Amino acid sequence: MLVDEMTGSTSECFAASLQSIGRVRVFGRPTMGQALAAVTKRLADGDVFMYALGDFVTSTGRRVEATASHRT
Repeated sequence: MLVDEMTGSTSECFAASLQSIGRVRVFGRPTMGQALAAVTKRLADGDVFMYALGDFVTSTGRRVEATASHRT
C-alpha cells in the first residue's frame, strides 16, 4: 500500500490495520499521524466543539495517532 503526507485519519487506520495482520506492506512517505476518533458538539452560541473520543491501536499494540505510518 502506498502512503504519503496526505494520508490521514481513516486511511491511516486502514493501512495500519492491514499491515498489523500481515495483509499488506506499506511504502511511501510518512503519513499525517492523525487518527483519533472524535465527536463534535454544537454549542449554544453556534460554535462547534470537537474532542477526541478514543484512540486507535493496531492488533500488534501500535498507536497510529501522532506517529507516522511504519513503512517496510
